[in-house]
Amino acid sequence: MGKIVVAVDTNVIFSAMIRDEGISRAFLLLSIIHPEVKLVISDVIREEIDEHSVEISRKAGMPIALFYKGLNKLLSNVRVVNVKGKFDKEYLLRFVKDRDDAYVVALAFSSGARYIVTYNKKHFKMKALSPKGVKIRTPSEFINELGYLWADRFVEKKGKGVIKKKYSWRLLKRHR
Repeated sequence: MGKIVVAVDTNVIFSAMIRDEGISRAFLLLSIIHPEVKLVISDVIREEIDEHSVEISRKAGMPIALFYKGLNKLLSNVRVVNVKGKFDKEYLLRFVKDRDDAYVVALAFSSGARYIVTYNKKHFKMKALSPKGVKIRTPSEFINELGYLWADRFVEKKGKGVIKKKYSWRLLKRHR
């Protein structure tokens, strides 16, 4: 299997930074355990993250310095692609329902991505992107397509009259 280039939308990164439990963070770490997967973000997405960093760190309940430390770790295997001025905005609007997502399509086209991973699938015109060889997936759909199984759960333990809840997740390779 060759490299699988995946364009990552901003909302997946925001989700991974706000919630330490959940599939978004596992998805961003996927390229470490699955070397064929190559994740890319655009310079526009990187700027958007920086623009909203204070708000995201507040929602995540962490100081801004810790936020950037975690962000840099999560994005250590993610390549930033320059998309500014590479495509005509009117051309890109053929592929999206939300103007703000045109830069994600530009990223996919610039990087040769076969997938756009987003939580806003409805913002993209899948029938228009399909002939271009680009598929739209959520993080869990993409992980499943690679043959992994996402398992998450809350574990409750009772002891001495106290109920402790602990969240755990696992990413397992399915046997075919």
